[in-house]
Amino acid sequence: MKSPQESLAMSQVSVTLCNIGNMRIAVVPKGDSGRVVIEVDPGLKRRLYSALAIEGSTLKDWFITAAGTYVKEREQPSLPEIDNKKTDHRQ
Repeated sequence: MKSPQESLAMSQVSVTLCNIGNMRIAVVPKGDSGRVVIEVDPGLKRRLYSALAIEGSTLKDWFITAAGTYVKEREQPSLPEIDNKKTDHRQ
């Protein structure tokens, strides 16, 4: 088993930082934890939290709704359901 220092060192090695405008994005390996980590301009963060507070929402609720809508709009539409029930032709 790895020591906490070894685990920390390995996780630090796997982080890539990108600067895009006023945002610095930390790209970390995809995992199964369910966590999403981004770094944004502190001013934008304050304004976002203020707007969400006015609406009585949280960042998590907003993100889940926005991400769900984004993904759903880009999914391939499903075909109409076909009735696969076998018809009993015996009478």
